[in-house]
Parts: sequence; structure tokens; C-alpha cells
Amino acid sequence: MQATQQLSLVPPVTTMATATIARAGGSRQVQPAPQLQAPQQPQAQPAAHGGGGGGGGGGGGDGGGGTPGPAPAAGAAPQPAAAPQAGTNGALKGSMPMIFTRERGTVEIFLQTFNYFRNANHCNDVMHNPFKRSNLLLTYMKGPKVQQWATRKGEELTLAVMGDAANNVAPTNNADDEQLWTCLTLDLRTAYSEYHGAKGAYRVIKNLRQKAGYVDDYIVQFENLLNKAGWGHDQHGMIAAFKEGLFEPLLVQCIK
Repeated sequence: MQATQQLSLVPPVTTMATATIARAGGSRQVQPAPQLQAPQQPQAQPAAHGGGGGGGGGGGGDGGGGTPGPAPAAGAAPQPAAAPQAGTNGALKGSMPMIFTRERGTVEIFLQTFNYFRNANHCNDVMHNPFKRSNLLLTYMKGPKVQQWATRKGEELTLAVMGDAANNVAPTNNADDEQLWTCLTLDLRTAYSEYHGAKGAYRVIKNLRQKAGYVDDYIVQFENLLNKAGWGHDQHGMIAAFKEGLFEPLLVQCIK
């Protein structure tokens, strides 16, 4: 007769054993039943190098915020700031006109050269404004023979535009009144012209002489006198008068 009895060999919390009583050769032997092992939990494996690479990938994510642009070239010169354009109150350009000293026969040349100077600076406020332009003309009149006249004309211009409040003198003209310039140049011609009418022009032409090295000035003066008198080059003996006025060495060269 076989009997089977289960015996508890270990505490129930840890393991369970089953004993089987069997008969073997007339004696009873207890053979332990095979133990049931609890399933083992998988142990954590150390991180492989590939995992570390993943961490590096995170750093790459930071760089994904945007790739910075190329750095400026070393030593590159900064662009210069634009130079301010000259305004209408800038310095006057070109050669200044001659100084008028009341030398005989030079008033027309003086006004002509000033007009060239004016045209070269026509956008400048000094030349654009008749009051300022008239005063500038007076600054080119110097010498004892003309200084008193220029001073008087300067005072007249001041009274015309600014008046004299201390003496109850009101202004009569605006600073942009072109009549200021017209009257000044007319008075200058009247005061210092070397001739009056055809007879006076003929007398001046006959006495006109070229200065050594100034043949161009002589030609201009001669032409101006002819125009004022209303004569042509071949009238009233003007060709002979022109030759007489030439500097003698130059006249000899012309004859040759």
C-alpha cells in the first residue's frame, strides 16, 4: 500500500516541499520533491556606449535652435558714413572777382567778372539774395578813390532793408527785392564810367593802351567800348586805333 503525504520542509513564505513516502525494499525513505523556483527578476544591464551616444544626441538638439551666420571677415573696414551735402550757405566757389580801385576803364570789367562769379554760385544764398549780393559787391571795392562811395552805398542798403528805429526810419525794401541790385550797379556805372556818349567813347578808345602781358584784358576793354559806342570793328578808324593801343613789341610781331 502506497501512501502519499505532503510535508512542509521550509516556511511557506520561502519554498514549499512535498515528501512522498514510498516503500523501497521494505523500508520507508523520504524523497524530496523537486523545488519550485520563484521566477527571477531581470537584472538591470549597464548602459552600453550607444546609450551615451543618445545623450550626445540631446546636445545636438540644443544646436538645433539655429545655426549662427558666418562671422564678419577680420579687418573689414566699416562703411563710411555719407558725407553731408553742402547746403546753400556753403563757401563760394571759383575765382573771386577783381578788386575795383576806380582805375580808368575797369568798371565794366569789374562788373563782368563779378557776374561770372555770381553765375558760378547761383544756388548760394549770398548770390540768390539781392541784399547780400549787393553788400558782397561792395567788399570788392577798395582804395582811397572808391572807399567813401562804397561806404555810403552800404549805409543806403542798410537803411533800405533794416531801417533805423532810433531815428524813426522805416524800411523801404525787402531783402529779396531785386531793385536793390539794379540801383547799385546803375549808380556804379554812372559814377565811374570813363565816357559819356560816342564822343567820350572815341576819346577813351584812342587813349587805351595795352599793358605788357595783358593782351586779353586789352581786347576785352576795346570790345566793351565799341559795344557801348555802338560801333563796328571797321568804323571810325577802329582798326588803326586798336593797333595803336597794342604793346609795341607785340605790334611788331603782328606786323611781321
